[in-house]
Amino acid sequence: MAAGEILVEQAADSVDRFDLVYPIIFNYRHGLEVAIKWVLDRYGRYASIGTYEKNHKLLDLWKPCRQVIEQVGGPGDVDALNAVEQIVTEFDSIDPGALSFRYSTTKRGQVVDLPDFAIDLDNLCGVMEGVNNFFIGVDGQLDHNSSAIP
Repeated sequence: MAAGEILVEQAADSVDRFDLVYPIIFNYRHGLEVAIKWVLDRYGRYASIGTYEKNHKLLDLWKPCRQVIEQVGGPGDVDALNAVEQIVTEFDSIDPGALSFRYSTTKRGQVVDLPDFAIDLDNLCGVMEGVNNFFIGVDGQLDHNSSAIP
């Protein structure tokens, strides 16, 4: 997440702004994936999730992650969970395999089709800062709650 934020700061009022859009999105997507996998790896066993499909499909990863958050974290902010889920869904729909913002071509050599809409980097940065704060809070809550489990 920090790499995306640093790139957004670098892109501000820079001629490199357009060249940095896709690395920014890639870093935020990767940060989101890593945060989800952190929850699964560290706390999944407390929600009877011993293993999970270790792929790059955000929605496939989010489902057991949300299960861990709800079971180990206890009753929480459903609106926050739903907001993060919506962001996960958006990233997954734009880049389902973690390749669209990473490479310019597919493994078969075809040019990757990218979204044809404007991306507000400052807004993206703010949204992803909120997502990062969510996962930092979740980690603290899950750590606290799991330490009480024998």
